[in-house]
Amino acid sequence: MIVCQKYFLEDDIQLYYTIINKKVFLSCVVDRTTNKNQNNKSPVCIGTNYNSKYLKLILSKYNNKFKKMINYLDIENGILSV
Repeated sequence: MIVCQKYFLEDDIQLYYTIINKKVFLSCVVDRTTNKNQNNKSPVCIGTNYNSKYLKLILSKYNNKFKKMINYLDIENGILSV
């Protein structure tokens, strides 16, 4: 899957997953505040807001999908940012 940042103009969020012995945990969901004045370059994050206004949506609709993806990657231990 390819996402073109140029067309991604809405809110910017980031998810952190912690993997311990192949068990996947959602650590946090944050709203990113970005500066989009880089002339056709990727936005720069200038701050984050915890907890995200999308937390309930992520938990109800996307969390299990991301967990399945992470399990497919067969990561044993670590932290993953999505």
